[in-house]
Amino acid sequence: MMKSYAFYSSLRPFLMLLFLLVFITFKIDIVFLGLIFTIPEFFLTILLLFKIRKWFTLLTYSRFKRLFKLQFWYGNKVVMGSVLTNFQSKIDIFILGFFVTDTMLGVYSFAVFIADGFFQIFYVFRTTLNPVITNIYYNRSLPLLRRVIDKSIISFYKIFLILGLIVAVFYPVLLFVFKIESYFFTNLILFYILLLGILIASGYLPFQFIFNQIGKPKEQTKFLLILFCLTIIFNLSLIPLIGVYGAATGIFLANIFQLYYLRQGISKNINSTI
Repeated sequence: MMKSYAFYSSLRPFLMLLFLLVFITFKIDIVFLGLIFTIPEFFLTILLLFKIRKWFTLLTYSRFKRLFKLQFWYGNKVVMGSVLTNFQSKIDIFILGFFVTDTMLGVYSFAVFIADGFFQIFYVFRTTLNPVITNIYYNRSLPLLRRVIDKSIISFYKIFLILGLIVAVFYPVLLFVFKIESYFFTNLILFYILLLGILIASGYLPFQFIFNQIGKPKEQTKFLLILFCLTIIFNLSLIPLIGVYGAATGIFLANIFQLYYLRQGISKNINSTI
C-alpha cells in the first residue's frame, strides 16, 4: 500500500494551500490561521481511516503485539533522524525571526511555504521507492540495486526539471492570485533561489533516507545531524549580512550538501556509477 500512502501524504500540502485560499477569499481572522494545518489533518485522518478500515478486522492482539515490538525498537533507532528533518526544515524561519521584521519574515515564509509544497513531491517518490530499495538490497543483488538507483536518479532529474520549470513560470501568477504585490520581486528572487537548490539536488533527494533502508540507521542520523548543524551555520553566517536572501542561500547550500553527501553515501554503500 506504499503508493496509496505516498498519494495521501502528498495531499497534505495541497489541502493546506486550498484552505489558505479559502481563508484569504473569505477574509477569515488571522487568529484562526493555525486551522490551515488542523483542518487538512482532520480530513486526511478520515480518508486514511476509511482506506485501511478492512485491516482493523485482521489485526489480532498477538499480531498487534508483535508488530508494536518490532516498530518500537526499530523506531528508536531512526526517530532522531526524523526529528532532525522536521527541525531542519523550519530552522531558517526560526533564526530569521531574530534579524528581520515581521513583514520580511512573512515574505520569506510564503516563498518557503510554496517551495516546501513542491518539495513534498519528493516524499511521494521517496515513500514509494524506500521499500523497493530495502527489498532489492536484502533479497536480490547489489548490481540490480545499482541499476535501479542509477536509472531512478536520471529519471528524477528529468521529471523535476520539467516540474520545476512549470512551477517557476506559474509562481508569479500565484503571487497575483494571493494579491502579494508588496515585495513582489523580493518574493520571486527568494523562491527561485530555493527552487534552484531543490532542482540541483532533485535526482538524489528521494534517496534522503536510503541509509535507513539498507539497515544503517546510525549513518542516517549522522547524515541528518550534519545537515541540521550546517543549516544552522549557513543561516547564522548569511542572515546577519543579507537578511532574507541569506536564509534562502543557506537552504540552497544545505541542498547542495545533501547532493554531495547522498552521492558519496550511495557510491560507498551501493557502488552506484552516478
